[in-house]
Amino acid sequence: MRGLLPKLPFVVLAASALAIGALCGCGGPQPPAGAGAAPSLAKTVKGQVIGPAGQPVAGAQVVVSQGRGRFDYTELKTDEQGRFEITLEAPPYWDTVAWCCVYADGLAVGGGRLTRGDNLVVLRTPGEATGTVVDSHGRPVQGAAVTLARVIPGDMAHSFSIPPGLADSFTAKTDEGGRWTIRCVPPIGSARVALDDPRFVGEAKEVRLTARSGSSVTLVARPGASLSGRVVYEDGSPAAGVAVMAQAKDLEATAWGWAEAATTADGSYQLTGLPDGVFNIFVEESSGEWVAAALERVAASAPRAVELPDLILTRGAIIEGTVTDMTTGEPLPGVCMGSYGPHRPMSSAAIISDYTDGHGRYQLRVAPGHSYVYVAGAPPGCQEGQAATVDLGRGESAVADFAVGPPWAGPGRKSGWWPF
Repeated sequence: MRGLLPKLPFVVLAASALAIGALCGCGGPQPPAGAGAAPSLAKTVKGQVIGPAGQPVAGAQVVVSQGRGRFDYTELKTDEQGRFEITLEAPPYWDTVAWCCVYADGLAVGGGRLTRGDNLVVLRTPGEATGTVVDSHGRPVQGAAVTLARVIPGDMAHSFSIPPGLADSFTAKTDEGGRWTIRCVPPIGSARVALDDPRFVGEAKEVRLTARSGSSVTLVARPGASLSGRVVYEDGSPAAGVAVMAQAKDLEATAWGWAEAATTADGSYQLTGLPDGVFNIFVEESSGEWVAAALERVAASAPRAVELPDLILTRGAIIEGTVTDMTTGEPLPGVCMGSYGPHRPMSSAAIISDYTDGHGRYQLRVAPGHSYVYVAGAPPGCQEGQAATVDLGRGESAVADFAVGPPWAGPGRKSGWWPF
């Protein structure tokens, strides 16, 4: 599920740790007087892709992902020496700048984290993942789609997800016996595979990978519920191309508690393959200029199709501010600021988020009402979880500045920090 961060406890802050006040208008937070342009956070990341015998792999497809609320994907191709290069924004204390997934015909998919400087990705001799899909009575299901969601290599390498641009290459349809095989997976380790078919409730399981046929897993195809509705602007006109998402809580670990769809030209959407449960329905509009209050605690029950009230896009309200180091007073770039509220109810885990720029500034567009804003991800040596609550009406703005300092960190806290 992209763009999710765990909820953290509410912390009541002392006046020295938080400054909050009302603003007029909805402009972005201003840099300190005399600060000039924000410092550049651009970092060059390089990598080389090699095959099983150490030979460079030319023309490999490299998908680089960087998480900023939702993942941003950039596709590259390796040159004749198997090399690739990309410039990304990252604060100096990010150990992991981004993640990559690499695919070349005839070799196993590879990937992992990307750090500053040079990175090496090894594509191994391919293995395969196998299994079956059956219905609730144990009968084979033909034509069901099974996809490779995540790879956990067995050689101490970092795990990685299969990005949307490569999903088709790692999706298989079941035959008349309900059998499926996904090829070009690493020959060791394990993988997370998922029943990803709109007719059925999504289900995910782990399968062991080997050079030939590994362990086989059985996925059960159960009819799913569907939720449909429209996304419109305040004047009632349809909003096309808006991402609509459903998120549940308290489901079985193998159940897919998430669905996503984009609105069509008339603003309509349909979320399919949902398990029985209670969901929050919310939107993400790509320009960042619009926000909508979510539909909270919507019940889904297979095989029912439920029509929902409209989700209404407005300009909302703005929470903005600066995050600084409590000790030095210097602005902190790359801090993840998150918010719950009418836009993302606290009854599920999804938040809206923004990362501070070179001046430590952030801005969150929220639905009018009671919002909770907090430090969702801070650099090493700084405490996460500081929070404030803000009540805003339509078109209003407020400032919430945070100063973060030495944490409760003790033995076992990782020295590196990464926001993925």
